[in-house]
Amino acid sequence: MEKSRLLKLKFPFAIFFVITLALQIEPSAAAPAYWWTLSSASIAGVSISPAPYAYKAAETVSAITDSTTFDMTYAEANSGATSGGNFQPLSLNSGWVFSIKKYSSSAFIDDSAFTNSTSFTTQPVVNGDIFIVKVDIGPDAGYERVRYYKLIVNVAAGSDTTPPSFTSSPSFSVAENIATSVTVATMTVSEDSTLTISSGADASLFDIFFSDNVTAFIKFKTSPNFEAPSDNGGDNIYDLTITATDTAGNANTQSITIAVTNVVETSSFNSLLLAGSATSATYRTSIVVTANVSVASKVTFTVNSKVLPGCKNRSTTGSGSSHSATCTWKPSRRGNVTLTAAATPTGAGITGASAGPISIRVGNRTASR
Repeated sequence: MEKSRLLKLKFPFAIFFVITLALQIEPSAAAPAYWWTLSSASIAGVSISPAPYAYKAAETVSAITDSTTFDMTYAEANSGATSGGNFQPLSLNSGWVFSIKKYSSSAFIDDSAFTNSTSFTTQPVVNGDIFIVKVDIGPDAGYERVRYYKLIVNVAAGSDTTPPSFTSSPSFSVAENIATSVTVATMTVSEDSTLTISSGADASLFDIFFSDNVTAFIKFKTSPNFEAPSDNGGDNIYDLTITATDTAGNANTQSITIAVTNVVETSSFNSLLLAGSATSATYRTSIVVTANVSVASKVTFTVNSKVLPGCKNRSTTGSGSSHSATCTWKPSRRGNVTLTAAATPTGAGITGASAGPISIRVGNRTASR
């Protein structure tokens, strides 16, 4: 990692302090003996002025009128080693409390924002970022002596040659029949990037959608069927490659797999009805019986547990969850009979179903032949 250089910003009546990098990156020149070395690190060699003890009142963030611009190399800003937080100076004034918080150049900063924001932690720095340093000296003569300092970073131009890294798993698993609106894989990367499905044996079967600059969702274009896999190997393991390209054009790829698991599927009868929803039939007079099933099936119709002539394994027609089959029944006995039906799905892995029995009254014909 490139060594951070000492940044010297001098002011009248200044009291200096040094914030060394967390990874012990040393400045290129030795700091004067009267500078403070702080126990936590982020900005090397930046000075603050006027001295905190010269102000005998509690200052506010909103009252900051001046700011100091300091320089940082591109490598320092993007090393990921810059850090901060609450820290104490290693000096005679060890009772003083220092804290530092970082904001973007577009942020609105007031006392409330400073109070509610978190301390500066390990993260990259971009040109124009604002650091607010708070020095709390403690009470004196009835005053709480607090001062705030605004430091604005000037990041030198540089060349980003580091590609983004993937922070998500390369393996995913979903149940069959998942809707195309549901995410089957969530991809995340370490920095602002554009994510694309760039290759893979099954790449054409998926779409990619963005949540934000570091997150993308993968979805099936067509709902997968375990019994009829559409992946290249026919083994319900779908292979594709994701490419992440950052704003500097650096790219990285990750190959992922999406496994589709089996679901025990069932069928059911939506209805079993005589024509016109009749509850009675006429002896030796034909009447149509219609069964409606939730999946494509072959339906067998029975009366008093006997298969009706010509009504065994009748194929259904339909789509979605509505598939119908019909049977023409000519009752051969009078009185009360029990009509039912059984469906055998034509799709693999789907359990069959039986219709609830219907009691039908078969009466005499009202007219002779």
